[in-house]
Formats: sequence, structure tokens, C-alpha cells
Amino acid sequence: MYNNSYVAHRCPKPSRILWDSDETWSDEEWLEWHANGIAARILMPRETLPAKIKEITAGFPPNLIADKIECYIALMDELAKFYGTSRQTAKYRLRDLGYEEVNDIQIHEYEFQAYTYEIDEYKAYYELLENAELRMLVGMGLFAYADNRFVLNHEKCVEYDTDGVPHLTDFAWANLNRCALRFANVRVNMRESGGRFSDILYRDKTYETFPKYNSKDNKAAFEFARELAEEFAAGSAERQKLNVSLSQTVRQILEVKGIGAAEFQDRTLLSKATYHRLQSEKDKPSFRSILAFCAGMDLDIYKTGELLGKAGFAFDGSEAHTAYMTAITAFSGKSIDVRNEFLANLNIKGVSPLGDDIAAG
Repeated sequence: MYNNSYVAHRCPKPSRILWDSDETWSDEEWLEWHANGIAARILMPRETLPAKIKEITAGFPPNLIADKIECYIALMDELAKFYGTSRQTAKYRLRDLGYEEVNDIQIHEYEFQAYTYEIDEYKAYYELLENAELRMLVGMGLFAYADNRFVLNHEKCVEYDTDGVPHLTDFAWANLNRCALRFANVRVNMRESGGRFSDILYRDKTYETFPKYNSKDNKAAFEFARELAEEFAAGSAERQKLNVSLSQTVRQILEVKGIGAAEFQDRTLLSKATYHRLQSEKDKPSFRSILAFCAGMDLDIYKTGELLGKAGFAFDGSEAHTAYMTAITAFSGKSIDVRNEFLANLNIKGVSPLGDDIAAG
């Protein structure tokens, strides 16, 4: 092929990939799938493997035991050496025996990962659009978006740098399964997706991996959330204690941040007239004006929902509203220009950049 030497290889179909619904496996593909599953069981018997795992880990130093990922990688190496198998086979067998954490370990760059904690802003939008439960959790402010992950909105899990950008704490990085949401990776045929995804972002791709949320994959995170419930509730009560009008709230935010008309216009892309309108008890601002204000002031989704509610608005779960919700949630510490670039790249009908100078408010 192309004057080069190639070794023939047929790529098997991973069971987690969603291929065409009407496609069936051939007899050879079923045989290969069964062989992959049986080989690890024959080479690493259930009767002897637990004892060997205990023997190997007993010799690990405490610092290696503390790092779960490195510990499992070292364990897979030792098992592979002892049983004469590959690390991949050792990984499959550990998973069969209930060591679910190995699913999060990627041995090879080309390996298809069953689960991930990482989800970029665009894929986060699509998953928020399709999953009402995830949309509710994020919309209520229970989870913040930081370092391309949805993490429990608590000081133990998320911290902010001097620019207001959120990051995972060291504790969260060491305890991702308890602090961040886990997603199942699903391969999607882009050509047969019905145009659900942005042509700007995915026009040249045949298949793309999208993280999918399921509450059953996040039991540890919800259990830890319950442990932090009292502290979180206390923080929520503090945020809800002021029962004031929209215009009063806007004035308080501007005063606390020390922002005047000129900086307001730079940060929100709203006009000077809108600056006064938002602070007036007589005028009712538009949905988009409030969103632009919240984006420019870098308010979180909880505060954004509060301001929208004071004006009689709410996110309705539609495609457009989910896009705006994601622009608020996924870009903490970022300017309105960055958020507007995100909205423009989605290329979705009814969604346009925020600001009076860009689209009528």
C-alpha cells in the first residue's frame, strides 16, 4: 500500500461504541469478541488472582499505594510479568474482578476509553441539551465547571485564581471519583447524526467521541455531595438572604465590583442606555440584556438564574437557552468575547453573540 509495508489488521468493534443500529456482527467478529473475553479468564484464574494481587500490593511503598492510578499501573505491570500477558489483558481481568478504577487508566494513546471525567465546553453544551438531569444539577449550581470537568461546587473541590478562573483543588485531583462527574464515552457517526452537531466544529469528521452522563456512574460523587450538604446549604442560604429587586441587585453588583458606565460597556458590550435601564425600577430589561450583564460581570449560573427570575425569565431547556446557560457555566473567569466566540461556533438557529452592539437586546 502506497509503496510501504503494512501489517494487515482488522480493528474489532468495541462493545461501548454505538455503531449503526441495523448493523450486525459477523460470526468471525463474535468469535474474536469471545476470545478477547475468555483469554484473560483462562490465563488469570479467579481462584488464584486475588492472592497474587494481595502479594504484589503488599510490597508496594506507601506513596505508591496513595496514588491510585500509578498503583494500578504498577499492579498491571507485575501481573503481566507474572502471568506472561499484556498490560491490557491484566487491565481487563482486574476490571472483571470489580476494580472499576482501572477503566480510567489509558494504557495506549489509541485506546478507546470507556469513561472520562474530561468534557470540553462544546460537548458539555450538547450533553446539557440532551440530559435534563445534568442540566438541572448544573443549573442549580450544585456543580461548577473547572479544568474541563464538572466538579462539586464546594471550596474543597474548586478554587479560583486571581483572575477569577476556577480550578480543581489538589484534593479534587486526588479524588476525582468523589469530586467530579464521570461520563461514559460514546462514539457517534457524525454523518448520520441528523445535523445535531455544529458544522463548523465537526464537518470533516466521520466519527467523534461524546461523553454521556448517567447518574449510575456517579454514585461516589453524590455520596460525597451528601457529606458536604450542610456546608453547601449554608452557602446557598447566604446567597439567598437578600430579597431585593433586579435593579437593586444590579446596583449592588456594580458597587461591589466598583464598575462604572464605561467599564460596564467594555465588559458587557451593552450600551450606556442599557446601563441605566438595568438600574431603573421602571424599565424591564430583556432576557439577552440580563445574560450579557451576567456574562460581563462573570456571575455564576446560580446568580444568573436569580437575576433572570427577578425579571420574570428562566432558562427553558431549549437548544438556544442551553447554549446561553453553557456560556455562563463553562467560562468562569473569561470575557464576554470568549463566550460570544463559543456561541458563534455552535452555529445554532436562534443563538447569537451577546451585547447591544452585536445583536439587539
